[in-house]
Amino acid sequence: MKYYSILLSGIFLLACSQKGPLPSLNGHKGFDLEKISFKEDPVALLNTNIDSTANAQSEYVEKGYSEAFDYPVGYKLEPWNGDHSFYGKAYYSKTSDSMAHYQNLYFDRMAFLTHEGKTVAVLAQADVLSESIYADLVNVLNKQFGSPVFEPQTNVDVFYEWNAGDRYLQTDYYKGAAVTATSNEPMKLQEIFTIQFLIFDREAANEIRKIQESNYAKTQNYRVMPGDFQLYSQDPMKNLGMMNELLEKKFN
Repeated sequence: MKYYSILLSGIFLLACSQKGPLPSLNGHKGFDLEKISFKEDPVALLNTNIDSTANAQSEYVEKGYSEAFDYPVGYKLEPWNGDHSFYGKAYYSKTSDSMAHYQNLYFDRMAFLTHEGKTVAVLAQADVLSESIYADLVNVLNKQFGSPVFEPQTNVDVFYEWNAGDRYLQTDYYKGAAVTATSNEPMKLQEIFTIQFLIFDREAANEIRKIQESNYAKTQNYRVMPGDFQLYSQDPMKNLGMMNELLEKKFN
């Protein structure tokens, strides 16, 4: 699980955040995450819904460290792979109700990562009011793909990763809160759970892992490609087994 944050908002935001398993898909639109083919064109798909500010730091662009939509941001300033640290482009949607869904769980934001012009990963996010909705998603994925191939090694984290044929699936969530107020009622504090669901092309993810491991073999410094599109199993900050092997100089 990630950090805890507080959002100051109106009653409208809180009402719209209460999404979760719905009784039926009838009457609801949105991109079906089960049908991800990695042939999607994110620019065409998102069209006017692209949020050009979501993955940008204006000072990096002004100083030439990266350009709009570059991934990772500032790859020239903080190279993770030497002269080949540019990976691709990341396109984020604006927040919009029912932007995408996985079965009956709806997400209000999604993002695409491309490499050499090809979509390699999709990230979806949803704000919900019940912690059990995340557990429901995990149960659905367990039934579909069996037990996770990677899961928390502490009692704090709540992420899971599944091997799903030609792709990896990863879930995580973090807690926040929304303060709501109306003119006739006292302020109310409501806990919010933000679910993140990452779908990563297996071949592309394995290639990133190989690059990171190859760089470690050369430099003895394990550097992870930074950004939102990250499988925790490839990150020693999350993969404590990997961290121990690195510290004991047993990683190869």
